[in-house]
Amino acid sequence: MSGFQHFQQSMSGTLNRGFQGHILYTFLIPEEVKTIRIAFRFNKREWEGNTESLRNRCREALLQNVPQQYVTDDEVTAAMGHVKGEINLSVRYNGREIGGMHRNLLLKEGVIGPDLASVGFLPTRFCGGILQLDLHCLHIVNDKTEYELKVCGADGNGAAL
Repeated sequence: MSGFQHFQQSMSGTLNRGFQGHILYTFLIPEEVKTIRIAFRFNKREWEGNTESLRNRCREALLQNVPQQYVTDDEVTAAMGHVKGEINLSVRYNGREIGGMHRNLLLKEGVIGPDLASVGFLPTRFCGGILQLDLHCLHIVNDKTEYELKVCGADGNGAAL
C-alpha cells in the first residue's frame, strides 16, 4: 500500500466452517485523510475436507430444495463444484453507504477519494468521521479460515499520513 503507510489499521481473524454472519469494524478517520485504500484477503475458499462427506452434504441439500425425491449423481457432482467460501465487504462513511467489494476473489482491493473510486465505490469527500467496514461472511467451508483487513489513508496530495 505504497504512499499510504502512515495511517494504517490492520485487523485479522480466524473463522470456522459453518459461520455465517457479519463482522463490523469501525474506525475514526482523521480530518487530514482525503483518500482511503482498503485491502481484504482470506484463504481456504475451496473445500478441503473429505470428498465423500461433501457429496453427501450436497445430496442432502439438493433433496431438501427440489420437488422430486431423487437427484442424479450428475446433479450432485455439479452442486459440489459450486461449494466455496465467500466473504464480501461493504463500506459506510458517516452512516452513508459508499460501496462494496463483492467480487469472487481471495484478494479484494479498493481506493476511495474525492475524485476517484475503484469499481463498486462512490467517489467520496472525506473530512474526518466514522468509517465502517462490514464483512459479509456468506459461507465459510473450512475450519481455520483466516482473513486480514487493512485500511490506509493519505492526505489530499496523496502523501501518506
